[in-house]
Amino acid sequence: MMKVINGISRILKNFFVKARKISFSLAALWLVFISITLVNLKTREWENPIRIIQDDVHLYYIYLPAVFVYHDLSFGFFLKEPDYQSKFWLPGHPETGVRIPKMSMGMAMVYAPFFLFAHYIVMPLTGAAGGVYAIPYKVALVVASLLYLLLGLWLLRKLLLSYFDEAAVALTLVVVAFGTNMLWYVTHEPAMSHIFSFALILLMAVQTQRWLAKPGIKQSLLPGLLFGLIVLIRPTNIIFGMIILFMPGNAVYRFRERVQFILNNYRGLIIMIAGFLIVWAPQLVFWKFASGSWFYYTYGEEGFFFGNPQVFSSLFSWRKGWLVYTPLMLMAFAGLPLLYRKQRGLFNLTAIMLVLLIWVNASWWCWWFGGSFGNRAYIDGYGIFAFGVAALAQAMLTQRFRVLRVAFLIITGFFVFLSAFQQWQYRQGIIHYDAMTRTAYSDAFFQTTLRPDLQGSLVDPDYAPGVKGIYYPLHEISKADRREKNYRILINRPYLEEYLRNSAHEDRALMRRILAASPQTDTAAAIEKWVDDEITRMWK
Repeated sequence: MMKVINGISRILKNFFVKARKISFSLAALWLVFISITLVNLKTREWENPIRIIQDDVHLYYIYLPAVFVYHDLSFGFFLKEPDYQSKFWLPGHPETGVRIPKMSMGMAMVYAPFFLFAHYIVMPLTGAAGGVYAIPYKVALVVASLLYLLLGLWLLRKLLLSYFDEAAVALTLVVVAFGTNMLWYVTHEPAMSHIFSFALILLMAVQTQRWLAKPGIKQSLLPGLLFGLIVLIRPTNIIFGMIILFMPGNAVYRFRERVQFILNNYRGLIIMIAGFLIVWAPQLVFWKFASGSWFYYTYGEEGFFFGNPQVFSSLFSWRKGWLVYTPLMLMAFAGLPLLYRKQRGLFNLTAIMLVLLIWVNASWWCWWFGGSFGNRAYIDGYGIFAFGVAALAQAMLTQRFRVLRVAFLIITGFFVFLSAFQQWQYRQGIIHYDAMTRTAYSDAFFQTTLRPDLQGSLVDPDYAPGVKGIYYPLHEISKADRREKNYRILINRPYLEEYLRNSAHEDRALMRRILAASPQTDTAAAIEKWVDDEITRMWK
């Protein structure tokens, strides 16, 4: 009996000794990845005809069928396929007639290996129906998203462990993956660009550190190639070029020394620029072929209002405020003072990227970025913002007072749960994709059913005025912004009136509402009164 007891004791002792050697951050990484993979297997979004390849993804993806299926980069097949026209629109160039996708081809390059595997191997073996929207193609994009998620988490863990302890890194991985809107974009809209940018930006950061340690040809080329791809995926990601200037290396970071290092290694900088241009070459050649110009702006009237950024709305609006629907990212801000004291290089990088990304996103005419859960445009920067999150996590987890540690974990756990729960609400339609208000948010808070009365407090955004930099309701803007808004209404009134008239004629439901609410018996008069009322509403 004593031998048995001693044997069990040795087994338990060995178990606990080994348990102490387990990497919490590695366990957290695999927990996150396996959980998200299981969610994808559970939801099986690829079986839904309108999911995965949807919205912006159509315009990322269409380059691949054009090259490998139709062999037609003029996109002449577009008008021959009614199925395409019902999903998205490709405008033709007025002079060449070539149809030009709104989105650049960066995501098509990322998709390409997975698309080609589905196209040349899986499709012939399965004979799946559905053309270029067949299930094998959709599954390929989901697999791509999961692999990039794994790459991003692996790189993030690697970077964080250079500065923070295991527990802080483990908690940061859980917060970033489960406690933010990134979770939605790896489970329900995995083919969107954000998780790919997240991983590639982190890979660029790691390669930049290698270049700083050993500025050879290979080490110089890779950051340039990655930066080119990151910008080609999403041109506003050009701000992440700051990584080369501010990413800490092995030595203590000093801005003047970094500038001197770059100047001393100007050949490496030239190689980086060459790598950037190599990635961009296919896009430039396509634009030249399609439009006659090396550079072609595909967004029409859409643009930035850098002098009128909607910072408050971008961060705190009930419609789509980043920190309203992803409150745990406040940890990135709270961690900045800690980084300033202990990791000045990380502080510079994190603070500068926060400021730049907020300014750029808030300056885009559609600061709410269409239909999405939370403000999706910030996800690309989560790998950099994680430094602030980890700094706060480490400070709180090493507190002397146990009650503070426990309280911090409870609060963090609650907001992780809240984020996941609200994403479930979003999937059920309880949280609207672009029309939320303070009343709608409070009415929907922790609701589990979509009640009819929840829809009564929604306010749709006005996309047409937004293109001109006109934003309302008034509680979301300052007095100075209000004056700017009214000025924009004044100079764009003919455009707005024409847009509203066209909307009334094209939308039967809207026309019925106009006629039902108007005492006018003449349809044209009723529309004009409604147009005038709408313009007045914009002014107020």
